[in-house]
Amino acid sequence: MKQRLQALKLSSAMINVALICTSAVIGYAISNVLFLILIRSGNQASGLPRSIISHLPAPLRWGYPTIGTTGTSDDIALLGDSYVEGAGDDYRNGTFRYAITHHLHQQSDLPLATFGTNGTSLTSQTQLYRRSLEGKFWPMINGRPQSAWPKRILAFIYEGNDFDNHVAEKETGGASAHLSALQSNRKFQPLRLFLTSKLRNSHDRSTTQEAPSSTSQQRRQEVCGINYCLRVRPMQAASPSLNKQEIADSIQEMVRDLERLKTDTNANLCVIYIPSPATIYSPDSINFQQDFLPGRPTQGTISGPDNWQRSASIRNQLITDLQGAGIPFIDSTLPLKQKAQYHYLHGTADQKHFNTEGNTLLASVVSKNISRCFP
Repeated sequence: MKQRLQALKLSSAMINVALICTSAVIGYAISNVLFLILIRSGNQASGLPRSIISHLPAPLRWGYPTIGTTGTSDDIALLGDSYVEGAGDDYRNGTFRYAITHHLHQQSDLPLATFGTNGTSLTSQTQLYRRSLEGKFWPMINGRPQSAWPKRILAFIYEGNDFDNHVAEKETGGASAHLSALQSNRKFQPLRLFLTSKLRNSHDRSTTQEAPSSTSQQRRQEVCGINYCLRVRPMQAASPSLNKQEIADSIQEMVRDLERLKTDTNANLCVIYIPSPATIYSPDSINFQQDFLPGRPTQGTISGPDNWQRSASIRNQLITDLQGAGIPFIDSTLPLKQKAQYHYLHGTADQKHFNTEGNTLLASVVSKNISRCFP
């Protein structure tokens, strides 16, 4: 009798544990669905806090900004890294127009759809965009019927790290790993992705400038215009860690990716070039700080004239290769450089990205040249 009672107690305990586990699983599933509904239906216009979506994968962030997106072929798709997605002091401070996309929509009233993804190469961006249209990232974001694929694409190339990122992703397989992760079963669990990312605070680390070290303090340099003079941290330059052949190969591969995207999506495509801070301000001696590159120095010194020559060489090759592919090229270097004679165009906390004035000017360059992009 005693053994029977013990068996019943054990059985009851096991049933209770099973019920608790089942309830937890069901509760998590319901919470996950509700969270997915929240982030799919919420956006900047509805007042959804950006702090929620900032910890989620890129496809869940693309629909957030209020930039006139229609979901039809009238949209102009914007590809790029953090300059397109949004970063810098305006992003950190919660400003409504925190990215080039907001200013471009405000100035042109064009319907825009952003596919900007911080920390990626142009190759990754084209693949993310194409797979998004095909619905590969559902339920994070819906695909589009082919009739609604954007007929116009603006691809932004940033001199400061796009070529570095291209080489790094090619050598480490980072692009494939990123795409595989987004297409895995994890895309059905946005709540788990949110919680784990929140704990790691990974997005904040990628968009927030760390406190400068004593070495960084020693390497500060002066950039001056007619109306200002500032001591700034080491800045990104025209890929000083790469040799000429690596840059040339990267440009050829990037242009091939763009040409393929243009053909596959049957869209008109235009490239916008964003110079690095070192090219914009061109101090006599530049203390540079680049992104991580396997087996290469990420910091050092380059003269202003040498950096300008590297930048000019990059832009000239892009012009040549893009012309061969029938892709228009808009170079924002001179307008930004001329403006920088009078105004500092980058953030004070995040010195890698534009401040409001820089974003506004870049948007103006694009808006004024939109007819060149899409005749």
